[in-house]
Amino acid sequence: MLTEHDWTPELVSERLVDSFRRLPDTPIYSPTRNSFIALDDTPIAGLALIEATSRALGRSSTLRVKILTWARARAVGISVRETCRQRGWAYASFKRDRNEAARQVAEYLSLQRVEALSKKSLASEPNCLRPIPA
Repeated sequence: MLTEHDWTPELVSERLVDSFRRLPDTPIYSPTRNSFIALDDTPIAGLALIEATSRALGRSSTLRVKILTWARARAVGISVRETCRQRGWAYASFKRDRNEAARQVAEYLSLQRVEALSKKSLASEPNCLRPIPA
């Protein structure tokens, strides 16, 4: 049975797509390190999850670029296969890498005890990440 801080690769993927739906202009890769900080103690929803991929996978890792490319494409309705073709990525290995990235991010978030909010919670606090008190 999953608890509130058990992330799965599927949940990570779903929440990343949702993050890019809410923030479609968020860059996938930045040449400099960025941190997103709320001005009023409110969790920064999608940006927090996107930033967590950097901590889990490495800021410039290929896995991170691929899962974020996939999430943005899904969010804005771009063909993932066409995106792979344009970038010169074999679709089968892209899918494998994306799945591995989602697995690693889920593992990282679970180990960090970041709460995976329920769909009901997301309705009132869309896509936010909150650390679970120790």
